[in-house]
Amino acid sequence: MRGVGSGSRLGSAIAAFGVLAGLMVACDPNEEARVRIGYEQLAFYHEYRDGNTTSTPGNDRVWVLFRINSITNQGADAATFEFDRHNLIAVKDQLLKEPAGHSDQALGSRSLSTLTVEPGEHVSNPGCVILTAQSDNITEDFGQFSGTGPAGKVDLLHEIEVDQPVSTSRAPGNDEYSLFIPGDAEVLRNKCGV
Repeated sequence: MRGVGSGSRLGSAIAAFGVLAGLMVACDPNEEARVRIGYEQLAFYHEYRDGNTTSTPGNDRVWVLFRINSITNQGADAATFEFDRHNLIAVKDQLLKEPAGHSDQALGSRSLSTLTVEPGEHVSNPGCVILTAQSDNITEDFGQFSGTGPAGKVDLLHEIEVDQPVSTSRAPGNDEYSLFIPGDAEVLRNKCGV
């Protein structure tokens, strides 16, 4: 009679389950190292005007202005956190990890590109980011680029990191979003709160 050891189907299944369970444990995020990012969606726009030049993000896309309200790195296992806007993901109908090329020019000193947040630190209102969002139905989701409303809601996520997980949370009551036609540096800086 064959036992449960090596060579039996049951033994192979148990071994495979053990490997899978080990991988799942190894991939569990370290909650004691979690970084929390609070944000607010301020506006969306489909055109950016710089002097006489107008640019757009492309078909079925909009640019979305977010204010990062806080970054908290205060867990028991907190490690230095390197914020980088290239790790942010705009979530509409598709996930898109694409900061707007005009972010620094449009937002000036309020543009948040990178920031080091040390263990135990809480940073309030460090700046704003502009990301590109993609919709499967731009007219339904954002109208004819007129007015405001919940249809223009775009969520913000951070790239997955197991050793130092990051959570994002929208500010309570953040459910109305301005539309700018077109977006320009002065309007975007004012909205961000320079």
